[in-house]
Amino acid sequence: MISIMKKFSLSIFVIIAIISIATIQTVIVSNVSYEMTNKSYENKVKDVIRSTLAQIESYTQDLNQGKITIEQARESVKKIITNTKSLGGEYVFMIDTDVNMVLHPISTNLNGQNVANTKDAQGKNLFIEMVDLAKKKNSGFVNYYWKKPNEIEPSPKKSYIQLIPELNWVIGSGIYTDEVNKVVFNTILTELVPTFFLSLIVIVFTIFKTKSTKKELEKIGVFIQEVLKGDLKSKLEYNSDNDINKLCEYINQIVSSFGLII
Repeated sequence: MISIMKKFSLSIFVIIAIISIATIQTVIVSNVSYEMTNKSYENKVKDVIRSTLAQIESYTQDLNQGKITIEQARESVKKIITNTKSLGGEYVFMIDTDVNMVLHPISTNLNGQNVANTKDAQGKNLFIEMVDLAKKKNSGFVNYYWKKPNEIEPSPKKSYIQLIPELNWVIGSGIYTDEVNKVVFNTILTELVPTFFLSLIVIVFTIFKTKSTKKELEKIGVFIQEVLKGDLKSKLEYNSDNDINKLCEYINQIVSSFGLII
């Protein structure tokens, strides 16, 4: 009996070691996945701004050559911007270098208004920061909080802005960064977590293939199904102090860590 218990304790140690390695791998992969996904989204937003600037280039050239007035150029540019959509149905907006809202296709109540005192949920003067960045570096990203269309609570957002010096305007378009998190979450949930739990199931069934542990293993199987559906708040319940229940406790800790990583 003692030898069996020693065997089980050693088995638990092996399982914990394997799970720990899998967790470290998940952390590394999730960080890499986030960086790659975030960069991909940033590049797509940049492409929208570049494409828009290419569309309006003829008007800025005509303005520089004196073929049209600045008012005519601005009016033509506004028409183009109004019909431009960004990633995921996002929009393109414009402010001038005096921090007046030239065009915001969603929050139309801001159009024509000075937005220098407009702050996000964290108290940031986002439009002042955009203008300052445009004047200093011509282009770049600004992080802030903004409401999604048809939503009440603001979400974290990142906008790429660029100066149009001929018009004294700043053009911008953004992404909601929680969308990036969702993509990473789905990647981990569909690729890493199933592999992790499949390995765990094989190990557990190999080591604990006894009738006395059948019920506990079935419970773990049901729990894994819930996790694979995206429920990272579920908990494995356990009462006794045997090795299977110690394993359940450790699995709970690992699933909680998945939630923190994602």
